[in-house]
Amino acid sequence: ANVGEAFVTFNYEQHANQCFDDHDRAGATRLTQLLAYLFPGRFGATPKFRGRFLRCEPPPEPCDVMWENYDVRGNERLRRDVVAFFAMLTCICVGAALQYQFELLREDVRVEQYDEELVAAAGNVESSLSFADEAYARALTILSSFVIVAVNVFLTAVAKAATRYQRFYTMSDFEAALMLKLTVVHVLNSIVVPAASSRCDRGGDDVGACLWFAPGGLAESAFFLQIFNAFLPDVVALLDIGGRIKRVVLSKYAKTQEMMDDMLDPPEFILAEKYSQVCKTVALALVYGPILPVSYLIALLGFGSTYWTDKYLALRRFSKPARQRNQATYRVVLFMNNMALLQLAAGYVFYDYHQPLAYAAAAGAWLLFQITPVNKLWGVKRDEALEDGGTGGVSYWENMGKTNTGKTRLTDARAARQVSVSSGVVSNDDVDEADAARRARSRKIECALLDVPENEHDVGRLETYHPPIPEFAAAETASFLIEAYRLPAKVTPGNPALLENQKEQTGGPNRVCPPMTRDAQNLAAMQALDRNHGVAHAAAPATTLTRRG
Repeated sequence: ANVGEAFVTFNYEQHANQCFDDHDRAGATRLTQLLAYLFPGRFGATPKFRGRFLRCEPPPEPCDVMWENYDVRGNERLRRDVVAFFAMLTCICVGAALQYQFELLREDVRVEQYDEELVAAAGNVESSLSFADEAYARALTILSSFVIVAVNVFLTAVAKAATRYQRFYTMSDFEAALMLKLTVVHVLNSIVVPAASSRCDRGGDDVGACLWFAPGGLAESAFFLQIFNAFLPDVVALLDIGGRIKRVVLSKYAKTQEMMDDMLDPPEFILAEKYSQVCKTVALALVYGPILPVSYLIALLGFGSTYWTDKYLALRRFSKPARQRNQATYRVVLFMNNMALLQLAAGYVFYDYHQPLAYAAAAGAWLLFQITPVNKLWGVKRDEALEDGGTGGVSYWENMGKTNTGKTRLTDARAARQVSVSSGVVSNDDVDEADAARRARSRKIECALLDVPENEHDVGRLETYHPPIPEFAAAETASFLIEAYRLPAKVTPGNPALLENQKEQTGGPNRVCPPMTRDAQNLAAMQALDRNHGVAHAAAPATTLTRRG
């Protein structure tokens, strides 16, 4: 079925950049880009194709595409998003209610003991509280912090399930949506609920006089919460009790080879989960820092622990993640940007709320920074389409080893990456006949997709866009996918006719002919400069400008 999207591979990098330039007339600001995305064709009259506007954006890497999810469209997409939203909202409310009850229990015991100590101090008598009573209050404080971590673990599992249920088209979109869910969940449970359930009855004539610093108060609870948050997830990840049981014990009872492979395969390295954990550590430090300065030190030590733990796990245990786009990291930048305002609000509530002008001035400075085009003033402009290292003018056809035949074709494939499917010669001593047959079939399928002989399978080439074809796929299914996604026998010629509203310098013959070399471009620029200045007797160029091909 036609889903309304296509991955277009240009033979030359310059032609792809010209296509982006044609369809990007919105400027560099976020507001205009958002409006251009919502209302295409309203900024500079972008080209029309058969009377309709097109949206062109840099594509994901081939390994980033989740082909099995491209059938989710229209109402089905909306239904899945709504179900995931209400499922997350319900679980967040249940977790917050459970956590709130524990906080109230801890708060009641703490206030009761604090009143008892005040009465004893006022009557100059010894307090009736025993060591067991104080230990009980301290245990409730630790248990309350542990409940927050446990609720976060539960909601993390729910967020993963809900995000998988939404079935995004790329792994980058999946990671970005998961990170947003996890960050919101962790901030609500770790900051909003404990602060809302902590009592602080104070009048207008006192400054910071509150029970937050009393034994078992918010400051003590925040300390244990940050300790748990900074180090417990790393300890759990290193121990990996569930994974060890599956690999060491349950894999021995697998009924099929596929089940055993699933149990022994390394787990996914989900970047969104790592990003959300770091964002949560930052949020705890910034919010609780005004009443607990040691929060910054705890966060710093937690970052060190997380760095070394993730480095060990990424190199020793997890599988290599797919090359993704920057959606998740972009959300991290937005989160850190907004956390400055959240820290300002926390300082106003927790520390000193009698100086509204100072906090209002700080909020105004934050707002001024948001509306000031800092990047534009400094001449910083980001173009995702031009961020890659480039091809150096080498065509895609040449990179794929298609320009020549015979032995010389093997030297044309200059790509740095290998094809995504595993390859190589496997001896009969290492695998059984069935496994060798599957590998041979996989090799044959890859060669058919690339339209190359099998003796050139191991030559380094660029990845191509095609759905994964399992080794055990039926012959009819494999033939259908190969026919639909194999490389063509030759490059599809471009249409030199201009589209409606298309610019001449980026369309037409400039899109069809091979681009000029850098030297030829410099010479053409000099000749154009001479013509513009009316040089009548300019020296004839030593090189005649002709387009290659």
